[in-house]
Amino acid sequence: MKIRSSMKALSLAVIGLAGLGFGAQALAACPSITGTGTGADPYVLTPWSGVTQTAAAVRVDSTGGLNATSCKLGSKITANSAFAQGTVFWTGSGSEANYRARFYVQPDLLNNTPSSLSAFDGVQLFTANAAAPFPAGQNPSLQIVRVSLTGGGATGRQLSFVAACQNGTGNTCPGTSVPLTNTAGATGPVVVELQVNIGAAGTGSVKYWVNKTAGDSAAPTGTITITGGNAGWVGVNKALLGLSAPTLAIRTSHLNQEVFFDEFDSRRTNYIGP
Repeated sequence: MKIRSSMKALSLAVIGLAGLGFGAQALAACPSITGTGTGADPYVLTPWSGVTQTAAAVRVDSTGGLNATSCKLGSKITANSAFAQGTVFWTGSGSEANYRARFYVQPDLLNNTPSSLSAFDGVQLFTANAAAPFPAGQNPSLQIVRVSLTGGGATGRQLSFVAACQNGTGNTCPGTSVPLTNTAGATGPVVVELQVNIGAAGTGSVKYWVNKTAGDSAAPTGTITITGGNAGWVGVNKALLGLSAPTLAIRTSHLNQEVFFDEFDSRRTNYIGP
């Protein structure tokens, strides 16, 4: 993900490179995860900064994407580890105080008996992180906002949203959980959009849209009250897309169940939409 103008954008359209700065570079073939990275993250997927596969696997699926696209990104947990992570990630050169992200996800992970999983069972799908954890010495965290796929008892799957806030206790503020389905069958692709504004109390905010249309800019699915503001986190420096931080139920009963992602796009301003 690179800043090319007043906005920054990256789209997984073929996992797709159709975003700002990449629209003229449509790919004739799906991109490949390669081993040309270095250090602790030896894999890359251009134009992402890298790929992390720890007790998890990430792949590019060329059988078709989630929105009439050529490819999609697959991620699955492959071993019982609380540190399991199968993500692509972008790391910026600075911190974005105004940040939007939109992606498609098909959460087939919980297809098998979703009602057996509680709202406390789940796995992270997306996180937007700060460059450094905050606050020092009091439940510090890198995560400015995270989106997780969880169970929900008889209601099946749901998305949960949690944002950083300087509330003096856990320093996180939750949003509402958004139900996805109440059956054990496959759900269709879900479109998720986030807007993060960094600021002091009364200014910092996080909004999210789930399966909204192009005209729903002023009608978010939910708004997280950022108690005490989120200025201490400065801004988004890193974004991760894929599966991470699985609970025990996921990493034992739902190993190798793949979740697919597509059409990731991030910007400083302007509603993205489906």
